[in-house]
Amino acid sequence: MTDKMLEQQRRRMDWAERDDRMVEEIGHGPQPDAVYDPETGSEYQPSANRSEEVTEMNTIAHPSTWVPVRCANEADASLRDGWLPDGAGAQYLLSVVSSLLEAIDYEPDEDRSDQVAYAADSCISVYTPKQWDTFHDLYAWTEDLTELGGPEDDMTKNATAAIYMIGCRLAGAVVTALEEG
Repeated sequence: MTDKMLEQQRRRMDWAERDDRMVEEIGHGPQPDAVYDPETGSEYQPSANRSEEVTEMNTIAHPSTWVPVRCANEADASLRDGWLPDGAGAQYLLSVVSSLLEAIDYEPDEDRSDQVAYAADSCISVYTPKQWDTFHDLYAWTEDLTELGGPEDDMTKNATAAIYMIGCRLAGAVVTALEEG
């Protein structure tokens, strides 16, 4: 095994051990939208009406610090192996963010919609196998292609369009976060 493969396996084992500890301490694994407090060994649901409750999930961080799973959430997409940044889907999401931030730094007065479209499009791999890996990692088959004129006969074009839609949503979320932050 290569060093990279060993590191991936070690990270997966670390997350599995964390989940196992959670099951032992509170009786079940991670729950959607629940916050785990290691000090008390319990989970709680963050609520909007408790101002003293500030979690990492509801704070606004600069998009340059976003991890792949945060990018997928901002793009309203799913991400297979979301905690591992070396998958094709995770790499695409991170490259959209960095490409857009670079474009904004380079041309701050440029139209944001052009920068969003460019970042989403330019980060799609030109290699068909990597496009399909990205499509698979992002669960892009759930995208509704009618916004871009409907599905085509060419399945690779459909996959590219679905990935593009996810990238545009992510880039739009980055612009919104920058405007709010």
